[in-house]
Parts: sequence; structure tokens; C-alpha cells
Amino acid sequence: MIRRMGRRTRVHLSGACIFALGAAALRGQQRGDGSLVEGELGKAVQATTEKLAPELRGCVLLAEAGKVVFARGFGNSDLMRTPVTPKSLFDLGGLAMHFTAAAALRLCADGKLALTDPVGRHLPDWPADKAAITVAHLLEHRSGLPDAAAWVEGEAGSLRTAVARFARTRLATPVGEVHFSILDAGVLAAVVETVAKQRFEEFVRQRLLRPAGLLDSGCLGDRKLDDKRALLRRAANGRFEPMQAFEWNWAHKGVVGLAATALDLHAWCDALTAGQALPAKETELLLRPVSGGGVFTVTTMDLGGDQLLLLQGATVGFQSWLLLQPKLRCWIVLLGDDRAPLAQLGPALAGLLVADLRRSAGTEAATPAPGPAPTGLPGPAGASAGASAGTGPARFVGRFQLPYGGQLEITAGNDGLLLVGEGLQASARVLYGTWPAGEREAVLRRCEDRGLVCLQALGSGGAAGVLFATADAAAQATAVFQGLLQQHGAFARVELIGTQQGAGETSSWFRATFGSAAVVLRATWGDARKFAALAVTDTPHPFRVPLRVLQPDVAVAKGAGGHLLLTVEGRDLERVLVFEDATPGAGGLLEAPAIR
Repeated sequence: MIRRMGRRTRVHLSGACIFALGAAALRGQQRGDGSLVEGELGKAVQATTEKLAPELRGCVLLAEAGKVVFARGFGNSDLMRTPVTPKSLFDLGGLAMHFTAAAALRLCADGKLALTDPVGRHLPDWPADKAAITVAHLLEHRSGLPDAAAWVEGEAGSLRTAVARFARTRLATPVGEVHFSILDAGVLAAVVETVAKQRFEEFVRQRLLRPAGLLDSGCLGDRKLDDKRALLRRAANGRFEPMQAFEWNWAHKGVVGLAATALDLHAWCDALTAGQALPAKETELLLRPVSGGGVFTVTTMDLGGDQLLLLQGATVGFQSWLLLQPKLRCWIVLLGDDRAPLAQLGPALAGLLVADLRRSAGTEAATPAPGPAPTGLPGPAGASAGASAGTGPARFVGRFQLPYGGQLEITAGNDGLLLVGEGLQASARVLYGTWPAGEREAVLRRCEDRGLVCLQALGSGGAAGVLFATADAAAQATAVFQGLLQQHGAFARVELIGTQQGAGETSSWFRATFGSAAVVLRATWGDARKFAALAVTDTPHPFRVPLRVLQPDVAVAKGAGGHLLLTVEGRDLERVLVFEDATPGAGGLLEAPAIR
């Protein structure tokens, strides 16, 4: 929907599933590396992209009425300054889940699978507590499966052990209740592999990508991917590595790990909107809005009766957006690294497309086209079009997932609302008021990298002594971890909450997940390079700031780096928290959809 909030026009977009077959609309247009700038709309797309994303490392493609108007890469794909082009390969992150859904629907269209099939009909030794889960439940995120599985060494290596891991998880909600889980896509991929009687990645390539003319795309486990076209991945430590260095196993199959080019995604959209991808029934299911979490939230933007959908993906080092208008056969492809400002660029380019469509239809005065939101406090905000049942402070309470990782949580108490940032970017935004965090960024990333490596080494019983300042510090940290293992069971994973620099000391907080609990750990660094101490603690205070509600949809907080402005749009799980710096010249906008 296009929503007006005071002086500020916001575009509320979300994701859906999509597949397409065929590349006919591009043939005859492709020039050299696939780049194209055509007409006034193409020039406007280029100007807007260069203005909003001057350091973009990625690719932008826009098509109207099935025809490419703009296709161009920005930045370099590797350390040798090889330019990014529309033929460069990007990891699509969570968009892989949409391919997984389409693979299952392909089997349904072929009569080999039914939406009403219980999962246990196709997967061996499926437990009684999950017997009610059907294929439809997996597609609609109503299986009740937990958010993720705690994989141990070797479990993700084969279909048999992976299914056993899925089977042993405990249901988070009753079957039939909406609850987003990446395990839905993982189990669905296992069903596809079992029913198709061939490896999941081979089925995707042979039955979906190749027949569609998507000759450059494939799963990361596909040896036929052209490494020379692939962007280097920026790892958690800030260093670059080959895209395919990302581990490919059942912890990722069906969820992430699909590489594609902008031109391939164009062909995909062209065939889908031309009715060549799937039968009408399956296509409707594929594009049906589904509320979820992280990179799989689906809502619509109203274009005077038509709707624009956003398919959104993210993974280590990459982001991807695909905005689609099926009836008018228009789409925008945005592919970038983890620092690409797609949350600003996407709505702005959608505004250009909407305005051009209205000019063509002679209805340009009907509704103002969206554009990049200005910084600063907005004017009075009227009631939101999708207002929640709650008003005022209740509108803000919940957890919100940032598009590139990290979460913002808003809680209510006797003292009002409290904003908590979790994850490197989210915590730094709360603590310092902006991201990137200027000269602090290098220290923050170094602490993130070394802290994760060290705690993972402790959890696996590895030798982590070299990462400690003294032998006593190493022994103390080992004792802390051993005590947690004895109290809560096996260690599963560790995530960064945030890092704070102090006078001569730096502290990093991590959430370590064990068999029966999630424990917050504080690691103290003497020189920001080695541990000085490790302790169990409460959620850290520095990443919490109070919020003051100014209007039903507008709140403000004062962090160490300046004022922070928050607006909330939509309702329930379709809410989007828009987090921006009210301080002039600060770091722009973040848009975070609500999650459970």
C-alpha cells in the first residue's frame, strides 16, 4: 500500500514466493554485459540509484510491461576491480525459500505431491507429535516447527540424519497456527528430494532453472556455477572470500544458498507473469501473502487496485529484493552486498515505477508517488491505513527483524517503552545513534569476529587459549563454559548482541544457546584483541534506551549519539518499524518487519 504519514510518504512492502520460466522478453535487448539504460525512466533510475547509493556494490534492473528499461551493475565483484554487471552472480539469501516453495508446487502440478499430504507420508520415521503437519502447513508457515534446529557435527551431511534432526525438534506452537520457521523450508526441501528421487539442487536446476532459460543460476553446491561471475562474499570478520566457500548442507538446503543474476531474475519474472511458470492454481498459491519473520514477510502495496509485491532475501554478505507487479508485468530487481542501502533504494525506485505507470494511464494525480523519505521529524501523522488494534505505546511493542541481521525489541513496563538493540548493527545504532559507527566500526567488527570464534572454540572443546590475555583468563572462561554445559546441556550456537567501548576496556555481549537455555555472556577485552574475562550476565544495559511516544505512530529516543526516531506501520505481524536518525546528517533509515 502507499501510505501518507504527515510530510513523509512511506512505502510498506513485503515478500512473496515467485518462480518464472523463459527469457523471451530480454532476447534482442541484451547488449554485451547485459547493461541497458533506456528512455526517461531508465535515466531516472540511474540518477536515483547514484544519488541514494553512491557506493553500491550490486546490480539494479527495472522492467516495465515485460521490457527491460534499466539494467546495470555498480561497484566491483572482486578484489581485482572486476566490474559488477547484470550477469554477475549474487547469493539470494532467503529468496531460496521461494524456489523451494515453487519446487514443491511443481511436484503438485505434476501430480506427484498433494498439499494435503502429511509430511510423514514422504519422510521416514516421522514422529507422532508432528503427524498432523501437511505440505500446505509447511508452505504457509503453520507447521508449528521451532525457529531453527541445533545442528551437531555430521547431522546436516545427509538427508537421513537431517530428517532425524527435524523430527527431534520440539513444536513451538500448535500445528495450524502461523509461526515463521526456516525449518519449514528445510523440511519442504527434504520432501522434494524424497518425492523427486533426485538431489534437491539437481531438481531445482533441471526442473526449474534450466527449462526457464536461467542458465547462470544454481545452488551453491552446483559445480556448474561459474565462479568467475560470482561476487566475493564479505564474511562476518569483514574479509572477502569466494561465494561458494559458504557451507552447503541440510542446515541450508531450501533456506539459503541459491545464486542468480539480475538477468536470470528478469527472465523468471517474465515467464511467471506470462503464465508459463506453473498452472494458475499453483501460481496463486506461490504469490499469496504470508506473514512470517525476517526475510519472508508478505504484504502488498496498493496501486489503485493493482498490487506490488516484495520478495526479500538476506544471508552472510548479501541482500536481495525483487518487487513485482504481476498484472502489469513490471518488476524491479535489486541485488547487493550486506552494506547496500536497499531499504532506501527499493521504495524510491518503486516510486519512479508507480509514477511512470500512472502517467501512462493518465492517472498521475490520483496518489502521490513514493520517494525517499526525508530525515527529521515528520508532521502530524494521521491514523495508519493498517492500524493495529493497539494504539499509542501498544503499537510499538514487539520484536522487529532488520533486513541484514540483528533485531530491535520494544517492551512495555512501568517506566514506559524500552528499545533494545541486538546484533552488531542494531546495538550500535541504539548505543551510538547511527550506523556505520564511524571510527568505532573496525573495533566493533574485530570484537565480533574474535568473540564468536573464541566462544565457538570453547563450546566445541577446542583450544582457545591463544585468544586470551592470560592463562588464568583462559582457565576462568573454560570453567564458566563447563558449568553452563553441566547445567543446561549441549552447546548449540552463539550470537553477538553488541559491543561497547570504554576507557581502556571493551565489552562484548553474546547470547549462547545450550540444550535447555539461552544465556547472555559478557566478554571483556583489555586491548580489543584478547579476552580478559568471561562472565554470565543479564541483557546489557548500554543497548537499551527509553522511548517517548509523541503520536500514535511516532516515538523518539535519545541515545548517546543523538535522537532516534521510530514510526510503526501496519498491524500485528505485518507491522514494520521504521528506525531513523532524527539528528541531521546521521545514517539514514532502517526498516524492520515484526516477528514473533
